[in-house]
Amino acid sequence: MAIVREALVPEREDRFAVPVLDEYFSVRDHLHGRLCREVKELESRIQCLKDSPSPHSDTIIRTYQRMITQKRRFMSQWGMEAGSGTACDTPGG
Repeated sequence: MAIVREALVPEREDRFAVPVLDEYFSVRDHLHGRLCREVKELESRIQCLKDSPSPHSDTIIRTYQRMITQKRRFMSQWGMEAGSGTACDTPGG
C-alpha cells in the first residue's frame, strides 16, 4: 500500500513552502460577498411576506430570520464583520 501511495503522490521539494495567502483571502472575500447577498435576499423575502400575508407567512418569516442569524453568526465567528474586507450593507452585518 505504501508503494502505491508513493507512486501516486510524487515527491515535491516545495511541500513545506508557505501557503499562498492571496488565494485564501480571495475565497474569504467571495464567501463574505455571497453571504451578504444571501442575507439581503432573505431580508427582501421577509419584507415581501410582511406586505402580503399568507396562511404560513409567520412560520416562513421566523425560519428566514433564523437563517439570517446563523449567517451573521458565522460571519462574526470568522471575522467577516462589516469592517473587514467587503462590507455588508445590511443592518447588523
